Amino acid sequence: EVESKRETIRRTTEAATKHMAIRPEGKFPSRTKLARKEQALLKQLEREKRKHGDFFVAEVAYDKAVKDLKEANEDLRASRELLEKEKEIYKDRRENWKDFRRVLQTEVNMHFNNYLTRQGHTGQLHFCTKEKELTIEVIPAHQEEKTVTKALSGGEKSFTTIAFILAFGSTFDAPFRAMDEFDIFMDSVNRKISMGLLIKEASSDENQRNQYIFLTPQDINGIPKQSNIRIHKLAAVDRGQQHISFPSNRDA
Repeated sequence: EVESKRETIRRTTEAATKHMAIRPEGKFPSRTKLARKEQALLKQLEREKRKHGDFFVAEVAYDKAVKDLKEANEDLRASRELLEKEKEIYKDRRENWKDFRRVLQTEVNMHFNNYLTRQGHTGQLHFCTKEKELTIEVIPAHQEEKTVTKALSGGEKSFTTIAFILAFGSTFDAPFRAMDEFDIFMDSVNRKISMGLLIKEASSDENQRNQYIFLTPQDINGIPKQSNIRIHKLAAVDRGQQHISFPSNRDA
């Protein structure tokens, strides 16, 4: 009978351990000790609440922080994708700009040499984009070797400057172009050729919608009379003038 009861206890114990842990061995603390421990834990919980806030409030804040972090990560991912696209666009536009710059330099060089040949000169523009420098080389009509602009005569420098400005003007569609004292160092021959070049350029079909303004202290009697040319001549300067006379309100 004893063996039968032991077997029953064994089977019951095995069945019970499937649903709950085995009862620990040893002596259990008394109810008083458990109550004191409970009070100590409650006091510790209150201290933590005062120090860090209520647990439920912290849990809500934590959930919100997790949500905000997720949204920030999504924004960061989208920003990185946009940045990569912008980098590709910038790279393409930079390559297009380099191609445009090369074409522009070739076109300016072509126009520059074309204008120089009208007086028997030849020349070339050297664009150094890395150092941001521009070098002008000219072979005057009476020479066979290239020379820099510093070695040119006054008239050759002025004509080279005009050719340079006209070359750039032919590339950019500017509605107004003004040149001040462009012929100040030219002799009569160079001045006649340069003025004819400017008037021909300004009167061309490509420049019908553009306006040229030429300021010169030189004689303008040799300028041809054309319907598209207006000449405004200022009065000669009185070297002995001591003051400027302004019209009074009565004369206005």
